Amino acid sequence: MGFIHRIREINIPLLVLLIIFILLILSSVINVVIMPFFSGRNKAHETLFKIPMKDLVLELRRYASEKKGYQNVSIVIYYGKEPDYCLEIKGQGGKDYHYFSYVKEVKVEEDGEQVLLRLRGENSLWNFTSTIRVDKRYPGFLEVELLVTLKGGELRGGMGGFYATNGRGEYVDDLYGGEAGWHYPLVSATYPQYPIIVEMRDTDGKYLFSVAYCDLSGKESIYALKESRYTFEYNFEMSRKRFGLKTPNIKGVEGTFISTKYYLYAWRSKEGSLDSSDGFFSFLSIITSRNKEKGLTPNNMDYISNMVKTLETPPNVKDVYATQDDKFLLKAYIGDRRNTVFESEFITQANTLLGLSYLYNRTQDSELKERLEKLILNILGNTSYFDVYFDDRYGIYSNNWGKAGRMDSWYQVTNPSMLLAAHSLAPNLVKIDLEKHKRNADWLIRFARKVNYSFPVFVYPNFVVDKPGVEADAALGYSYLMVKMYTLTKNSTYLHEAMRSLEHYISSDYGKLYEAHLASMGVAATAHLYRILGEDKYLDYLSKLVYLSLRWINLHRGNLIEEEVPFTLVSAMPGIYAAAFEYGLFKFFLEEAYNTLGETSPNLAALYKFYSLNTAIVSKYSFPQVLGIKYRNLGYGKIDEKYWVPIEDIYPVLAKPSGRIPQEIYGYGSQIIALYLHTDT
Repeated sequence: MGFIHRIREINIPLLVLLIIFILLILSSVINVVIMPFFSGRNKAHETLFKIPMKDLVLELRRYASEKKGYQNVSIVIYYGKEPDYCLEIKGQGGKDYHYFSYVKEVKVEEDGEQVLLRLRGENSLWNFTSTIRVDKRYPGFLEVELLVTLKGGELRGGMGGFYATNGRGEYVDDLYGGEAGWHYPLVSATYPQYPIIVEMRDTDGKYLFSVAYCDLSGKESIYALKESRYTFEYNFEMSRKRFGLKTPNIKGVEGTFISTKYYLYAWRSKEGSLDSSDGFFSFLSIITSRNKEKGLTPNNMDYISNMVKTLETPPNVKDVYATQDDKFLLKAYIGDRRNTVFESEFITQANTLLGLSYLYNRTQDSELKERLEKLILNILGNTSYFDVYFDDRYGIYSNNWGKAGRMDSWYQVTNPSMLLAAHSLAPNLVKIDLEKHKRNADWLIRFARKVNYSFPVFVYPNFVVDKPGVEADAALGYSYLMVKMYTLTKNSTYLHEAMRSLEHYISSDYGKLYEAHLASMGVAATAHLYRILGEDKYLDYLSKLVYLSLRWINLHRGNLIEEEVPFTLVSAMPGIYAAAFEYGLFKFFLEEAYNTLGETSPNLAALYKFYSLNTAIVSKYSFPQVLGIKYRNLGYGKIDEKYWVPIEDIYPVLAKPSGRIPQEIYGYGSQIIALYLHTDT
């Protein structure tokens, strides 16, 4: 009776409201949390197209759509044994860019070795067409273009477009937790930073497959719109859920544009492989082949001829040369305010000499050879064969005329290396004082041993150092210089120094980066050590350094250049502009390594062929005549279209305008090397 009595005391309407409230909460939980999970996992789909790609599978999937008259489509790539971990593409990143959710028509066409997936669709914001090329010659390779006509609405962006899902639109890190999703073993050191190699891993961190892509959206795309908030960012996302070039916020824009264009490559690395880079070099080879198929193999001899004329007959001698008595020494910049020959620098004379010697070695034009010989002998004569930079008190070459002061580590290894490299290209023309080079090398050996091959930024002639260890990759340049000295003298001390320095960097400082060209100097040094010693460990070191060199390359187009190729040119230092001195030397030392080993290292061969071809295409954009810059007075130098000399600061995106630093004569020789393309590359 007591129990029944208590029930009668309860407010029945209040109890009903409480029960309804609880049911509403349960309904929300089921609809928001539980049902999407199960509906996603069990959501039926139709496979419109499917092709195996070695261990991977590519599908074009169609899902049931709640939007009447539309097809909901995705491109899905996965490892055949793990179909719940997928790369999924819905168009681009962010719902306003999910073009494939609003497909009106799908066509699958065969075109020889290619399958063309053609999609067309629309909504209130845009119309779009997309062509996805699947090339049977290159399993795992896609070429994707999305063309969009904007209708003036507002598109919200800010996400990368390559999702890590279960193949049904749900992020795997949300579903499975743990390590599930994208991982980034190799990220660039360039501006802007981008993911070089991306790996899909499961919840336990087990490797499943790898992805790389090369963005080619370019000047005709929505990324070049002034109205786009992200135009001046050009940022890449690298999260567990997504990666790729972020989409822009756009409002009130009408017209037809490329929304995105890119190459994408997916692969599964060999079992037991130490890293997933093996497929990436195949990707570079494919891009090289595609460029050749498009006819992008430039002949830059007109540019090079104009450069030679600039040194022979400059419009104003004082803009190019410091003159004194009968001496004419090259300045660092066009219009450099430093006027005396005593202010000229080793780096400028040696880099120009190297470029002229490189061209002298390569060209078959006898008239051009005569002109180059005269310019080479002028540099050698005006520097007394570089004796003016030798400080006899310490037995060292300095970047400065006559007396050494505070010296930069990478200058101390790069400057004499350029001189010795020029000698190897034209030994009967570029004479060297071997005894002075021996004394210089002996001083460097004492310096290297003092810092245990972990180089500082600065060093003084008495071996006082500043910022030890910061220029660690100078060890790679030092190793190259020691190999060159061994080649000239057969003195085993130099060989042992090259070995010690290289092994110290690999074991203790690997991954520390300061100057781009030092990485490829290390590649060349290692190639020579393998040739000399024949030990397999040097092929292993070579692989590590070739892999590391990838961090310097801009594998995206940006909106500066016209051609549909990646910007490529290496950044001079991490996170800044590309400069001819660096990107030309980077090619030179890769080429020396390739000429030493040929196809012994397939990864080296792929990197060299990719870089040399793309650099020949893109490097012309450092000329003011190509950039459309007529004249700028920058105080300590200038930019003047009358001179065919590269501007120092080149960015892949227009939002970082080039030309805030003068034309660099000290990168003149590197620019010749970058422009010159071997016909068999």
